[in-house]
Amino acid sequence: MGTSLGVGLRAWWLAGERVAIYNTDPLICRAGLKVCFGIQLLNAVSRVERALPRLTLPFLLLQGSADRLCDSRGAYLLMESAKSQDKTLKIYEGAYHVLHKELPEVTSSVFREINTWVSQRTAAAGTGSPP
Repeated sequence: MGTSLGVGLRAWWLAGERVAIYNTDPLICRAGLKVCFGIQLLNAVSRVERALPRLTLPFLLLQGSADRLCDSRGAYLLMESAKSQDKTLKIYEGAYHVLHKELPEVTSSVFREINTWVSQRTAAAGTGSPP
């Protein structure tokens, strides 16, 4: 069957006052992770790192500066390695890992950023020029 590694929510995933809301969210998977998943994830990360120099699609990358689950060096690696001419990185100071479940001011900023980024590109697609 395999060993299951409980990821569990820690205060460093979210702003403290949002943890209770996250813990009661019925859409959050709490089944734990299998060791084989971790191995496959590491293999996938290796393949992605090798493919980064060929990435030419536009992308928006959002990360919290206090995120202790995903190292921000990965975000900077993506920005440096990808050949895309349209790439955006926004770091939310003091925010944690789950940006869409952060404090209201962070969450609204995240959704606004996504909406603006997508809207600019869909408008530009209609004109045939880059955003």
